[in-house]
Amino acid sequence: MEQEFNPYASGEVYQEYADPSVGIAVTPVALGAILKTRVWVKLVGIVMLLISVLTIIGALVTMRGLEILGSVGVMISVIVMLYIFIGAAYIFMAVRLLKYAGAIKKLSLSQDTNDLARAMEMQTKFWKLVGILTIILMSLYAVLIGITIIMASRQTF
Repeated sequence: MEQEFNPYASGEVYQEYADPSVGIAVTPVALGAILKTRVWVKLVGIVMLLISVLTIIGALVTMRGLEILGSVGVMISVIVMLYIFIGAAYIFMAVRLLKYAGAIKKLSLSQDTNDLARAMEMQTKFWKLVGILTIILMSLYAVLIGITIIMASRQTF
């Protein structure tokens, strides 16, 4: 009786993929699917870059405008810094996406398995960065919500 593969079991290694001498055949459909995403990956990367620059500029202009009006408080400064952080995070994500698009372009020219592996590594790095930034951003939101609740509870109406 053949043992079933359980990808969620700890300590088990699926031998077909663990052995470096065993290659995985990439079908033309799979290769085509990756190649077709290049335009969209590049578009999203460029849009993310544009959004990040506009976010940072908007945050700085807002801060400067409020300074001129003399109404910059701690909370406003924190919000502006949060927007600058979000803009910077988008820059890093956009760069990862543009590198992934570049790797796909190289793959389209060579159709070499090493270039396929490089493209998949770029995609993995992008999603890892997105995951890390999501955790950081959610943590910041939790802290800001907590601060807001504490500040609101101390107000007398």
